[in-house]
Amino acid sequence: MSGSQSTSEEEGDRPCIIVDLHYNGMFAPKPFAYLNDDVLNIQGVDFGALNLSMFRDVLSNTVKGPCEDVYYCSKKDALAEGIRRINNYADYTDFLVAAFENAPDYTVDLYIDHNGEPVIDWADVEAAESGITSFSNRVCIMRPPSRPRNRHVGPN
Repeated sequence: MSGSQSTSEEEGDRPCIIVDLHYNGMFAPKPFAYLNDDVLNIQGVDFGALNLSMFRDVLSNTVKGPCEDVYYCSKKDALAEGIRRINNYADYTDFLVAAFENAPDYTVDLYIDHNGEPVIDWADVEAAESGITSFSNRVCIMRPPSRPRNRHVGPN
């Protein structure tokens, strides 16, 4: 590339994740689906710069209510096959990876479970009955253990 031109990659910009947020609906077990929902398309939020708490705050402020049980699914997967829960920071990181793997549009679906349903169990039943063997896809990615939480303060 010539001297004064640069691409957004060279400038450090990353693509913006686009979220289709499904809320005010409910999951149904058979067939596995999210019904009677409102859908908001969220653009312009740098999800990669947010921590899990900030992410939940953005969702709560958007839907004007609590967002404790949050799930995502890649646009490339059927809901029963691809749904994953965002329960901790590792899950949130997996959500970001899934969105960035969905190039070129970087769009992902988010679902809010307002009723505390056994969503993953229902998805597994649907997947099994459909002959989809996605159970191994739901296994958490193994990460090295974090440092012990015991902290020593003061002199030995």
